[in-house]
Amino acid sequence: MSKIRLSPIKDTDYHSVQNMWSDLKQCKLISASPSFPSLLQVSQELSTKNSSSRGRIGLYTLDQDRFIGYTTYTIYLNNPLWYEIGISLLPDAKGNGYGTQSINLLIDYLTSFYKAEAFFASVRSSNKSALNLFNSLDFLEYGSFTIPSCFDNDDTSFVFLYKSSDQLT
Repeated sequence: MSKIRLSPIKDTDYHSVQNMWSDLKQCKLISASPSFPSLLQVSQELSTKNSSSRGRIGLYTLDQDRFIGYTTYTIYLNNPLWYEIGISLLPDAKGNGYGTQSINLLIDYLTSFYKAEAFFASVRSSNKSALNLFNSLDFLEYGSFTIPSCFDNDDTSFVFLYKSSDQLT
């Protein structure tokens, strides 16, 4: 039984989202690659759009209706049946199973409403908890890539994960 729900982000919770985006630890995923939009562009578009091509959906606990983070989705490689998905949880929400529930809810949502057939995730290779999360949900490692960091001299490497609708149970 799920302990969370997906819901549009309430106006009163946008300060938490903005704080998550302004945290330098979160912002290290800014890319120099022209195929990836800038962090500011993604933040602005996700804050204003909620369509089949791109969106941000809030995560709220069922018992207290407390905002705990959000999921994101973006059409991948211009294929309306392929989605790159992600999750950001507030620090005090981690370790409660919310990540697993939110990704499952997001996959159900995208499959039901947009007939999604494939899901992708780019996870920082140093983020062991996120890698464990996606591996536990039967995402398969597809490859890796490195992005130059904008904030320090260390490059950021990512693992690319994939799950098709054939794998959905």
